[in-house]
Amino acid sequence: MQPDVSHLPESAQRLVALIGLQAAVLLIERHGGKELALYVRGDSVARLAASIGDEPTDALLRHFGSDPFNVPRCTAALKAVRNSRMLADYDRLTSTERTHSGREAIHHLVESYGLTERQVWRILKTVPKMPVIDNSQPSLF
Repeated sequence: MQPDVSHLPESAQRLVALIGLQAAVLLIERHGGKELALYVRGDSVARLAASIGDEPTDALLRHFGSDPFNVPRCTAALKAVRNSRMLADYDRLTSTERTHSGREAIHHLVESYGLTERQVWRILKTVPKMPVIDNSQPSLF
């Protein structure tokens, strides 16, 4: 099953199709906003392979050759992924594992994500909540 990448810019969707989601995420996180050119001579291929792996680098080299290409930043998509991971971590710490109180979980998230406490609270408050389901049986009459 292919992941849904429709929310990504077209250039990022092409990278995912070319080298796979995991390698594309690594490429975007490490080189987003840059123009890359892979030259067989020199160490540009080896440096990129150390960053994203040999197979994805070979696929990029076959596709682009030595032509420069732009790596998108995908700022909004990366923030959305970070925010959903943060919510999952908070839920895991406070609900599933029950190892932290809400305040302790916030402090843990601040350290883990390198954000301020206010930013973490804001992110957790803006994540859409699941609708409340009323399981009570309605009156028939």
